[in-house]
Amino acid sequence: MDQTILFARSNEIYESKSAAIEKLNTLVKFKYGMPAVVRYNSSDAGDPNVILAVGITTNPEGEIGENAYRIVSDSKQSDVQDSLDKYNSTLEDVTVTENIGGIKKGTSVNDLKGKTITELFDDLLFPTIIPSADTSTAVTLASSKTGLVEVGSKVSPSLTATYNTGFWKLNGSNTSYKYRGNATKYEFFKVGESEAISSGTSNKYTVPEFSAPVGVVQWNVKVTYEAGDAPKDNKGKDHTQNPDVPQAIQAGTATSSNVSIEGTYAVYAGTSTTLNKQPLRSLGAKTTMQLTLPASTVANPQTMRFPTSMNQPTKIMKYNANSGKYDINEPLSMWTITETTVSEVAYKNYKFNGGADGADRGEVKLELSF
Repeated sequence: MDQTILFARSNEIYESKSAAIEKLNTLVKFKYGMPAVVRYNSSDAGDPNVILAVGITTNPEGEIGENAYRIVSDSKQSDVQDSLDKYNSTLEDVTVTENIGGIKKGTSVNDLKGKTITELFDDLLFPTIIPSADTSTAVTLASSKTGLVEVGSKVSPSLTATYNTGFWKLNGSNTSYKYRGNATKYEFFKVGESEAISSGTSNKYTVPEFSAPVGVVQWNVKVTYEAGDAPKDNKGKDHTQNPDVPQAIQAGTATSSNVSIEGTYAVYAGTSTTLNKQPLRSLGAKTTMQLTLPASTVANPQTMRFPTSMNQPTKIMKYNANSGKYDINEPLSMWTITETTVSEVAYKNYKFNGGADGADRGEVKLELSF
């Protein structure tokens, strides 16, 4: 039994193969004065009993000229399309002089030849938007203890890594495509050591308790992640379909910034008989420092004490209640500087001597430069 052929050019349905071929031959003889070589699919995806004939060729060898009708090829050549649906300009060496929709300035005729009319209208009305990279930080590290700690104090920081896959963006908005793949491993490091202190799938690690040394101790985390998703432009095309679209990010690693503590010695201030610890200060700090010293006498003068390993005061300014500023110079010569030791740590001791006026004075606010 002959199969049904749908002759797409005239949208006629022929109940027999022979009737369809006769019709096609008539058209070809009328146009070209020669019989047609008709080829057709063995089946259609929608109905195995239907053959779709989209056109014909006048070349028995199978080559189809620019002006010939075309047909859907057999199962080995199923990608032939109707030439009448395509843009085939006779212009040569002509380029677009300005952006027109999604067709960019400088696009040549040859760049457009072969595109279907639908593709051209899509390009004109809906410019292609290329996905952009995610610029957010891949991994951050937080610590339960950071900053200055007193030397010798016990510390045990809890470290928590936060990993971010990020997402490819279109027009500045996140898409559903991951920039980086999921994390597969977290490695925590003490900076300066090559071996990880912890390695596994957990994003948390607690540093065993230790006595804070002098100086900075740092940690970071390295995350191993899988390959990211292949991004697509706004028309759903990836790099294999549109070379302008970036390729997927390969599997790799990302390392966080460091978190740290800094061991430093205490600063003391008060009177010679009562010295109190002040807010901790980095040994290498050069910023100003403000102190409030209680009233003192010659027998119990105002006193400051700084570790010898710390930068020492180079200028002292006294607070002026009238101006509301630290604008009264107090020469260093009004302070007697000696050396002492506190818990085996070398310090420099500053005792107010009052200069010619003696050491008796009330509470005072000082600003020290280093």
